Amino acid sequence: MSDWNAFRKQHKGDGKSIKQLSSMYEQSKSMSGSGEYVFYKEPTKRKKKSLSSSGEYVFYKEPTKPKKKPSSKKDLSAYIESLPDKLKLQVLSKLPMKDSKGCLRGYELVKLLGEGDFGKVYEACKPDCIYAMKIVEARDKEAQKNFTFEARLPAEILKDTGIAAKTYGWWICDKHGYIVTAKYDISLEDYLNIYDEITKDVYNEIKQKINKLHKLNIIHGDLWPRNIMVNVDGTNITNLVFIDWGLSRSMGDVYYESWYWEGFEQYYEYKLNKKITIEELKANPKLLDYAILDLLKPMVAKKNLHLKYIKIWKFLKTHGINVKNIDDLSKLQSLNLSNNQLTSVPKELGNLSKLKTLILSVNNLPSIPKELGNLSKLTHLELHHNRLTSIPKELGNLSKLTYLNLGGNYLTSIPKELGKLSKLTALSLIVNKFTPTQKEKLRKTFNYVQNLII
Repeated sequence: MSDWNAFRKQHKGDGKSIKQLSSMYEQSKSMSGSGEYVFYKEPTKRKKKSLSSSGEYVFYKEPTKPKKKPSSKKDLSAYIESLPDKLKLQVLSKLPMKDSKGCLRGYELVKLLGEGDFGKVYEACKPDCIYAMKIVEARDKEAQKNFTFEARLPAEILKDTGIAAKTYGWWICDKHGYIVTAKYDISLEDYLNIYDEITKDVYNEIKQKINKLHKLNIIHGDLWPRNIMVNVDGTNITNLVFIDWGLSRSMGDVYYESWYWEGFEQYYEYKLNKKITIEELKANPKLLDYAILDLLKPMVAKKNLHLKYIKIWKFLKTHGINVKNIDDLSKLQSLNLSNNQLTSVPKELGNLSKLKTLILSVNNLPSIPKELGNLSKLTHLELHHNRLTSIPKELGNLSKLTYLNLGGNYLTSIPKELGKLSKLTALSLIVNKFTPTQKEKLRKTFNYVQNLII
């Protein structure tokens, strides 16, 4: 369009003078670019010899053409890396794996199962889709040496021990390492995100396999729930194995970078509440694998704890109170659940035998469980500003109770059994539904209470 002759020929018959065309041409030249301004003639509904208002020449900006899809492998990699993690995983899971060099050895990769710092794991078929293939970069001799150790350990040394996932083959091709293993249902990390707990049998199986591994003079070195794969039948774990042996070491040659030791030291201190120095870890490297046992211990549904504390633990966790060790619930002395919009509390709270203070105020509780009457050491109980219409008579068993606040509810009566709380020094019944006659009776019933508000 910068060619004057072509421009003039294009607009021949438009009824414009040479001067006008020249002006239009100069304007079009000054507005060129990737989204250049050009002249166009708006279409008219019917043919006319002369230009009308519906057929005037106007300016418009041609829309910038969308960027082309990545054409090269380098462009595609950059594009995928720019995506958010969740979207990146979705894109990668749908990309076909080209095998121009025969590196897949007849396996077809159908879905990306996971991605870590050192490689990717795919669901693989040959022809049945019962395999998992891990692909890692192995560009130099050192990387290939490390990969070979990671692959041979479960494939040869741990073969038939039940500790590691069954290996069907491993090889190096085109500067990448390939390991094919059996595919399992889910990682223990994902299982715990769903069910919150494991059975004592599962915990003991993990412990036994760690001890068995140590007897073979091997440290896993990276044993976390994400690196334990399980098969599941309903909610039951039927089989478990350890995976990802990239940080495993021989017991007599446990060498790691300083960041590794420092990370474990901090993990023990801040996550497991144990003070263990780097020197102690180096002297007893078994502790590196035993850390997972300390991590899982609070999640074990022991029979007696399941009956007493598991439901409480889940309830507290739901409302943002993290009890790291479920055994600690047996020692709990104070519990504050106010301002949580609770509509119910578990009756198992009555099993907290050491509890001295319980605050359930400013919620939406229509009732409270009678089992709270089992809290024999309770001295302070706050239930004000709820939706209580009655109080269980069992609260009369709280013989050590000194403070009770029932204000701001919908109570019309108080059980006579509460009149036996001889140690009560403060009682609030303000803003309820008592009649004047009932209020007078309550004053007589609790005339021994020093601070009585009705």
